[in-house]
Amino acid sequence: MSKTQVSNVSVVSADDLVLNSVLEVLSRHGLMSDNVRQEWVGTMTDLRVELVRAVGRKQAVSLPKSASALRVVLDRVVRRIRCRGVTVKFTRSPDSSRTRLVRFFG
Repeated sequence: MSKTQVSNVSVVSADDLVLNSVLEVLSRHGLMSDNVRQEWVGTMTDLRVELVRAVGRKQAVSLPKSASALRVVLDRVVRRIRCRGVTVKFTRSPDSSRTRLVRFFG
């Protein structure tokens, strides 16, 4: 195959991969069910660890490599997450460290 030919391999964008894996993580934590009000709170690093578990090792290489890069992608897909009935809030912890947190709740 020459370099100019396009292969038939489907390529999933980083945005779609993050969106689908976030929805998978939220589903695992019970946020996508209508009967129970659940929440997931953590740092972007915590979220990335959950996303790696959700997508597996092969697709994990396509996820953003750092917490700040994940935040940029999450900012692009947050509207699509909210359309699914999940509220997303970006906050800081109340202690002196002021750790940046993301909170998903249904």
